[in-house]
Amino acid sequence: ITTDFQQMYRYTKRKLSYGKFPNPFLNWSVLVATKLTYITIWIIIPMVFLDIAWWKILLGFFVMHYVAGVILSVVFQLAHVVDEAETPLPEKDGTMKNTWAIHQLATTVNFGTKNRLVNWFTGGLNHQVEHHIFPNISHVHYTKISQIVKQTAKEFNLPYNEYKTTRKAIISHFQHLKELGKKPAFQYQ
Repeated sequence: ITTDFQQMYRYTKRKLSYGKFPNPFLNWSVLVATKLTYITIWIIIPMVFLDIAWWKILLGFFVMHYVAGVILSVVFQLAHVVDEAETPLPEKDGTMKNTWAIHQLATTVNFGTKNRLVNWFTGGLNHQVEHHIFPNISHVHYTKISQIVKQTAKEFNLPYNEYKTTRKAIISHFQHLKELGKKPAFQYQ
């Protein structure tokens, strides 16, 4: 709830925007109005119209946010913190080795893309490759787009990282965490 206000302040102060800079008063007004609407729908209306103790409504609100956060973090972990995902570092001059699209292919991983329940549950975010390359296309098209992306990657000898099942992605994630948690070997020069 508060992060949006912090980001709005930072973006407005640094004049970060796509295209023509928007009217700050309008942006702040929309943010405040939508937050008030959100709080009204999820907290105030239930407290006023439902015969449920106020603390149960607040508990439900916080549990809803906690569960959504856990789901989102697990999806991102399975798409980025696995053996298959590269984590390239920039060159000394700040440039990256690959172009933007190739970087997306190398650093993201799909999982369980044939599973309709996983597709629904994650809102298509299990198609991380397509989500990164086509962020403005609805997730309902990712399954079909993935076939084109996979074929194009193969044609140009580029990586297309994918775990067939969510289970395999979870196993890879924990193997990767185990590897990251090992004490590094010292190298003498």
